[in-house]
Amino acid sequence: MSRSLYRTFVLSGLRHPGSDNHTMNRKVLALSLVVVTVGAIAFQVGGVAAQQDGSGNQPTASGLTVTELTAPASATPGDNVTVLATVSNPTDERQTESVEFRFAGSVVDRQLVSVAAGETQTVRLSAATAGIEAGTYVHGVFTETDGQMAEITLSQSYTLDDLDAPSSVTQGETVVVNATVSNPNEFQTTQPVEFRLAGDLVASESVTLNGSETTTVTFEVPTDDVDPGTYVHSVFTRDDGAFSELEITEGMTETPTETETPTETETPTETETETATETATSTETETETEMATETET
Repeated sequence: MSRSLYRTFVLSGLRHPGSDNHTMNRKVLALSLVVVTVGAIAFQVGGVAAQQDGSGNQPTASGLTVTELTAPASATPGDNVTVLATVSNPTDERQTESVEFRFAGSVVDRQLVSVAAGETQTVRLSAATAGIEAGTYVHGVFTETDGQMAEITLSQSYTLDDLDAPSSVTQGETVVVNATVSNPNEFQTTQPVEFRLAGDLVASESVTLNGSETTTVTFEVPTDDVDPGTYVHSVFTRDDGAFSELEITEGMTETPTETETPTETETPTETETETATETATSTETETETEMATETET
């Protein structure tokens, strides 16, 4: 208790008239001393508590915590917004708590969640946005002692005004796709624009546009690992999009021309040469003999 309050007690006792003033003053003084002493003890206890809080020891978790929040960055007014919250239990005992989803501060969904010690659980929560005006809002998921927050923009989807893409490319070439998109809202917003090939998401860009602004988004997609064939490709905004066909043809492979190898001339062996010589000599001898015989006759 403060000194001013102590003085008030003493002075008020001194103002009482009558013969018992001295006795009353002594009672008031004794009461004041007790109050002052209790106040001093309380102050000392508070000082000890403050020293413990400032010692650097972090308080242990006392309940469920929200460790991750997955939510869309934008949605169309009137849609149901769904978020996924990862709820963890860092304590040594099972914890059961109410987990709530707040949109613009108001509770829009609530679930009773029970998580075993040291485990996590994914909680799905949703909010209806019917009747909520377009704009940017803060939302979040909260346990009794923890929470995670994010922002979401309620806006009309970008429109896809034009799609320019080749109808055929050779395998190994890069497909260049130009998509013209517009923001129909009266305010700036950010929305995804994505390119898909045969249904698979190949590329995505986060595009920011001012109100009523238009831009061209370019996708460059290599086809080295795409088999030849005809594919349906597409460009999507959040709620709009278009399809087109793309033929990927097989590239021409050049076959190297074979070089003719000159035929080697056979060299007669020694046996063949000797045989030819012997044959020629024999023939000549026989011819000479026949001619000599005829002459003699």
